[in-house]
Amino acid sequence: MNGDSPTREGQKGSAPWRIGNRCRPRVKYCVPLITDEDYDMKRRTDIWELASRFFVVIQFIIVLISLHFTQEQVKISQNAAYMDYMFKFDQKFSENDNHNIARAIENNQKILKANGGSFNEDELDDYLGVYEDLDEALKHDLISAELVYNDFWDDLVAAYQDKEVQSYIARIQKDDPDCFIGFQELGKKFENYRPTSK
Repeated sequence: MNGDSPTREGQKGSAPWRIGNRCRPRVKYCVPLITDEDYDMKRRTDIWELASRFFVVIQFIIVLISLHFTQEQVKISQNAAYMDYMFKFDQKFSENDNHNIARAIENNQKILKANGGSFNEDELDDYLGVYEDLDEALKHDLISAELVYNDFWDDLVAAYQDKEVQSYIARIQKDDPDCFIGFQELGKKFENYRPTSK
């Protein structure tokens, strides 16, 4: 063969085909496993995943804020109910006979007419009955102990410790052991009660 004839050189290895003085290199075609479209899809998926997580966090924060405001609203409503009951009890204790009995006890004066005081047993029963109702309201969480302490502690403890009141209740309980139990429990609870400091 002369030099002008096409020859194949380098059968082994990666030598190119030669035609004359020109070389035509071998071309290996490789199909990529991940295309640009795949990258774009992955990128969009990652963005949506991040966005979803972000919205979940935002929703969680909104729920927490809503719970906080709900709790605050419940507290406001509860305090309003407390104050309403306290106002009603304050009115009862401010009635003439009840107020006068409280002042007589405060001044260590006699209470019942039978003992030289100014009031009959029905009037003393009514006064002690308000404390019975106050005890029930406290047990059913209609008022708070702190409010009872702030508004009624002085008169309550004075009545509970008063010897004439104790003697009257002891006599009544001989026939009715449950009579004025609520007053006694309330007085006992608040005799040494002090509100929790905050």
